[in-house]
Amino acid sequence: MSLQVSKRIYRRFAGAMLLALPLGAIASGTRPAQAQPVPPTTTAPTSLAASPAVKKVLGLAQQSNVCQRLIDIKTDNASFADVVERIKEKLPTNTLKVEVRGANPVSVSLDLKQAKVGDILSNVAALAGCKLFVHDAQLIVGPPAQLSAVELADFRQQKGGDWLQSRDSGGAEWGSDVSGNLLLLGAIAQEAVGADQGSVKTTFGKFSPESQEILLALAASLNARQVGIIRAPGTPPVLPLHLGASSPIKIEATGPENISVLFPADLSNPNAPTTGIRVGVSRYINMGDGKPPANTGGNIIKP
Repeated sequence: MSLQVSKRIYRRFAGAMLLALPLGAIASGTRPAQAQPVPPTTTAPTSLAASPAVKKVLGLAQQSNVCQRLIDIKTDNASFADVVERIKEKLPTNTLKVEVRGANPVSVSLDLKQAKVGDILSNVAALAGCKLFVHDAQLIVGPPAQLSAVELADFRQQKGGDWLQSRDSGGAEWGSDVSGNLLLLGAIAQEAVGADQGSVKTTFGKFSPESQEILLALAASLNARQVGIIRAPGTPPVLPLHLGASSPIKIEATGPENISVLFPADLSNPNAPTTGIRVGVSRYINMGDGKPPANTGGNIIKP
């Protein structure tokens, strides 16, 4: 099922989408969705955004974002370590965190254009007798037998896992953890709205650093959804989000499981086209056609 294009100025990001669809990443092989978090000017409480539970879910989203980055890479007779270093050169500093366990020696030559980081690492890992696993703390390259008890327990709870399995299933295995997604959006709503219900228009710079990290991940995931979408002739492109201190953001909460984060279709040019996708809340998908959201029972509708 394809998402329809909405004529409204805001694009809605659902809780159920953050860890869905190969777990929301960076679009178009360009720079990440935005720069480093800016100093906040708010005094709102940040306890939930700073909690270990939120940090774990956010870490998984961030590691998945790295796997979705599109890069060009060329190597000749490179070892696995050489490939990792070449990828690091293509990404912002300290973005790629990989631990290699028990990999066999390899020598590979690559000449790839706009390939996903996760696919590159996974394919080279396979040559080394390993798999690529996405965990909240880092990416892990190794055979399943090298995974720790804690990592295996997380993967059984759909908190990360085999990159290829998630990619091939459209992210459904990880994206079904709706509670984790709602935890992230709940942290944003707690700080902006301060209650289960309410609507607030604010700016990115007014959020705490912890909430800014969540918003960066949301924007990156929304950007990633534009990759591969075929639009009708004449449909204006949806520009990627690049959040800054003055970027407008709207938070809507109609209940603890109905929370939305809304971004303008274009943060920098008010005269630009305002088409964009509108995705509903937690277990709902709004198709942007003016009709009530359809209950999807928590399943993910892929583009």
